[in-house]
Amino acid sequence: MKKVVISLLVLIALAGGAATIFIWKPWAQSGASEQSEPQNPEPEVDKIQEKLDAMSLDEKVSQMIVAQAPRATSLEAVSEKLKTAPYGGYILMGENYRTLKKSREFIEKMQSVAKTPLIITTDEEGGSVQRIQSITNIQATDIPFMWQVGQTGDVTKAETIGRVMAEEMRAIGINVD
Repeated sequence: MKKVVISLLVLIALAGGAATIFIWKPWAQSGASEQSEPQNPEPEVDKIQEKLDAMSLDEKVSQMIVAQAPRATSLEAVSEKLKTAPYGGYILMGENYRTLKKSREFIEKMQSVAKTPLIITTDEEGGSVQRIQSITNIQATDIPFMWQVGQTGDVTKAETIGRVMAEEMRAIGINVD
């Protein structure tokens, strides 16, 4: 972990010595009526900033890491890893999927153990890279190669395929492709 911290600090130093965390607050955008503001507003509690302020440097660095869950990873192994290195997320590959129930339980339990909600990702591209088709007891949609979709020039078809992929991944608990 210390090597990662040192490496990131060196990269930050090479990039100009400063790192900025940007937090978008759409409610803070201009255009809100002055009259809609309360006369004596309570100070805004920024829960994200509070969470960041409470984290150590090691925890902040760990949040930037998405680790691969090794084949046949047990929840106990992931739980222990999350205690020592609270990663920001995990990428699941084909070998991590079993049945729909087991896959969902594994992801839900990982989320319940994590101090901060995890990014759960997979590599779901279509064509020959369709990880969720590894789940044995469901029939996932067969997605064509993306180059084939692009050659059709049909934007509606591309949007529909993207929506189907997103819905299938969300049903399992995956929140990033």
